[in-house]
Amino acid sequence: MAVGAIEPLFYKNFLKGIGLEESLAGSQLDQSEWETLRDKFAKIFAEKTQAEWVQVFEGIDACVTPVLSLEEASQLSCNRDSYVCADDGVVEPAPAPRLSESSAVPSIKLCATMLSPIRD
Repeated sequence: MAVGAIEPLFYKNFLKGIGLEESLAGSQLDQSEWETLRDKFAKIFAEKTQAEWVQVFEGIDACVTPVLSLEEASQLSCNRDSYVCADDGVVEPAPAPRLSESSAVPSIKLCATMLSPIRD
């Protein structure tokens, strides 16, 4: 899981989601506590599967998301239009921004074109 709960509200929601007291929110910026907190968070996250944590944080504004492979990320409904499948079956992000007047080339194809003179 990726945690980006930097702002106080998100951090409080994160603590609530993992079942810790909101009173720990004050220790968020105390660097002397970071190692202890990191170990505590790792132990708590190890108690559930990724799917279970996704359910826990569903609908909670805590800046907590699953870490996905490129293939998994491309299957999410919110990302389906953001990825392309190259000729060799490799899933890659689509070029951005998408312009209406000109087309863009996916990065793998562009890299292959640019590198071909070097390889020859």
